[in-house]
Amino acid sequence: STGAIAHAVVGELAKRRTRTLFATHYHALTATYAARPDAVALRRMDVALRYDNNDNNNNTDNNNAKSIGRIVPLFKCVDGASWRSFGPQVALMAGVPSDVVECATRVAREATRKATQRAIVVAARRLAALVDADRLRDDDDEWRRVRVDVAEALRRERFCDAQE
Repeated sequence: STGAIAHAVVGELAKRRTRTLFATHYHALTATYAARPDAVALRRMDVALRYDNNDNNNNTDNNNAKSIGRIVPLFKCVDGASWRSFGPQVALMAGVPSDVVECATRVAREATRKATQRAIVVAARRLAALVDADRLRDDDDEWRRVRVDVAEALRRERFCDAQE
């Protein structure tokens, strides 16, 4: 439940510089490797929806009266890690009882909050090291990464707050 096996596997793959795809829902794992772009390239699948109103698509309402069209998911691989999970929505679509999904959502929200707090602590330590090394310049890559990591952690925190 802590993602320890996932951390160990990704760490070994990174050490061996193995080219592979690794899918995970452990946000703490992606936060760890966001600071190591030399070891792991983080990507996520973004999705957009296209509405297709083609009358030949055989999607009709219950009375078979007229075409209602359909939505088509369009996937694209983009840089960065996903900042949230859509597991609860997928679980509901799969028929998991809503009380189970609500319980899982509460547990996940608390885990996200804790991971976010840890990410902020790690970023603060990285920032302190940059200050000690007198590297707070806009052209410093590590300084840029710290700013991005803090912004993403704060966005996750705001998302958790908004869900309550």
